[in-house]
Amino acid sequence: MDHYDAWDVSWALDWEHPELKHSKIIKGVDEKIVRDLGTLDITMNYHHLGVSWETYDKYPSLKEELKVLATGTDRKGKRFIALVEGKNLPVFGSQFHPEWPLFEWSETANVVHTEEAVRGNSIFADFFVRECRKNMHEFEDKELMHEHLAYRWSMNVHYTQEHGDTQTYYWRKCF
Repeated sequence: MDHYDAWDVSWALDWEHPELKHSKIIKGVDEKIVRDLGTLDITMNYHHLGVSWETYDKYPSLKEELKVLATGTDRKGKRFIALVEGKNLPVFGSQFHPEWPLFEWSETANVVHTEEAVRGNSIFADFFVRECRKNMHEFEDKELMHEHLAYRWSMNVHYTQEHGDTQTYYWRKCF
């Protein structure tokens, strides 16, 4: 992992990657939404670590398994990989937080909540949910399912403002 100055800031995605036209994530998405994500500062970044092009190039297995769809640039002009998709497996990842414009209403975080931000970032949520629904695994019965749900365990939530608003969830019993 590489260090970045990308804490508490929204940026546009750099879509200038040849793999984008073959992306499952972007397939069928309205061109205006894709354009907004690439021109408006609406993807929420909240990180100090990320993967650089140099790191991606250094590890052949990354290049064999993941295609880069978008990159971002931190405050110091250093590029990081922002969106990836598996070439052969249903693996997807974003360095930014697509859920934040939809659900995070922190008083201290600089989250953009414009219509374009919500609409643009919701394509990722919609896509991820559609992918999860392809999984046909299920529990044998409801009792077994309830034994494995996180809601069963006591949860302690810890809020801190050390690095902005951070919510950390602790479960007393792990699986």
